[in-house]
Formats: sequence, structure tokens, C-alpha cells
Amino acid sequence: MFVKARVFRVFVQPRQVFRELLDQPDVLTPFLLFLGSQLLWLLTGSSEITGLLKEQLAAAGVGVKDLPLALWGIVAIILLTGTGLISILSLFINTLFLIGFSRIVGMEISFPFSASLIAYSQMPLVLRNVINAGYTLITRSLFPPLPLPFGILIPEVSGILRSALEHFDIFLFWDYIILGLGLRVASPHKAGKVWAVFLLFVLTNVFLSFLFPSPLKSSSLFIH
Repeated sequence: MFVKARVFRVFVQPRQVFRELLDQPDVLTPFLLFLGSQLLWLLTGSSEITGLLKEQLAAAGVGVKDLPLALWGIVAIILLTGTGLISILSLFINTLFLIGFSRIVGMEISFPFSASLIAYSQMPLVLRNVINAGYTLITRSLFPPLPLPFGILIPEVSGILRSALEHFDIFLFWDYIILGLGLRVASPHKAGKVWAVFLLFVLTNVFLSFLFPSPLKSSSLFIH
């Protein structure tokens, strides 16, 4: 129970969580949570890949609601498998990057802690996936309409917020902040080296994300 609580405490006590991870690394808990949020995000139609799926069905004259439950189960398994493989690859590559950059500047970070650091720093992206999925469900009117005047104001406000998030991803920025705090905990007396590793890691991620864009967006080959 203590280990599971870390995925929530990392939002409010990141330094304490990473101190614990130095002695008790934990990759599986945050990884499974991130994978589940990705699947939720995909199945609610919040991503480009599910948008393409709906377009293909519409072109064939088939509505999403007309699909049998068994077929949705197959789609879910395919999405889970694909998302899982991408997420594992992302975790492994980012861990190697982090260890490699650390050794270049003379820092020593273990593989288990590096993998845990990458996995826990993705908790803001879990929150983003859940918000995106909830936003999609609400705008599809699956819930009763809100009373006026909120029902009038929400579409406009949501549009502004959505546009802001598309141009400036607050959750990814939050992701990087948590990552930086974790690196600082790993090497509390080497601030210059920590900044060097952090900048190398972030710049590499940004460059590779532009170089290899993913249709899943939030489960890009690299951290986002």
C-alpha cells in the first residue's frame, strides 16, 4: 500500500518519493498506471488513431455504436498490445539516455533508479490522459446536460483551454519538473552536472519527438 501511494505523493512530495526510490526502486506500479491511462485515452476516442478508425468505419457505412462488443474487445487488445510495446520501448530508451548522459558528465545513477525516475515522472501524463478522456466523454453528451448558463459557457471555455494545451503542454512541462527534482535528489551536491544531464535529456527528447512523431501523440516513442 505504501508503494502504491507513491504514485499520488509524487505530485506533492516528489523529493521524498525519489529518496525512497533510491533504496526501493519501483517501475511496475507507475508503468501499469500510465499504460492503463493510455488505453482509456485511446478507447474514448481522444486520440488521432481512434479518430482515423472512426473515419474508416464511417466510410464503410458502419457506426461506432453498431460494432459488437466482441469486436470492441479485439480492438482493445490490439490497442493495449501496441501501446504496451511503445511504452516499454519509451521507458527503456529514456532510461538508457538518462544513464548515458549521467555518465558523460560524471554522475552515477543506477539502472533501477533511472527507470523508476522515468516512470514516476510520467504521472502528470497519466493525469492528462484521464482529463482528455473525461473531456471527450462529456462533450459527447453521455452525461445529462448541465443547467444554464454553464451549458453555454463550457464549450467556449473548453475550446480556449484545449487550444492552450495544444500549444503549451502544461502536463509535459510538469513531467520535466518532476524529472529534474528526481535528478537533484540522486545527486544533491552536483547541481551543475544535474542541470547538464537534465538539459541534454530534454533537448534530446524534444528533437526525437519532432523527428519521429507518433499518431498516439501522448505515447510518442519518447517521453511524450
